[in-house]
Amino acid sequence: MALSVETSELIELFLWKTKGDIDKKRIAEELDDILIYTLLLVEKHGLDVNKIISSKLKLNEKKYPVEKSWGILKNIIRYKNYDYIPKHFRTIYSRCKIK
Repeated sequence: MALSVETSELIELFLWKTKGDIDKKRIAEELDDILIYTLLLVEKHGLDVNKIISSKLKLNEKKYPVEKSWGILKNIIRYKNYDYIPKHFRTIYSRCKIK
């Protein structure tokens, strides 16, 4: 239950906000709470964080291959909605030839 509450508090920080309105300190505080509760769950159930993340990344790689997902990103670029693209990915996306 606590994890759900903390996640909701994080989401609330982004509601009806523009980039300039986002309080990074508050975001860090809520992420801190979420990570603590998540790690407590991992420990309680004897799970391995590295295995969980690794298996999820492999699953996503199969589920969302770049060849099939790339068109969605082209549309984001085509309509100049760069706000939806993380900064570190923008250079990759900018190489896409769009007419």
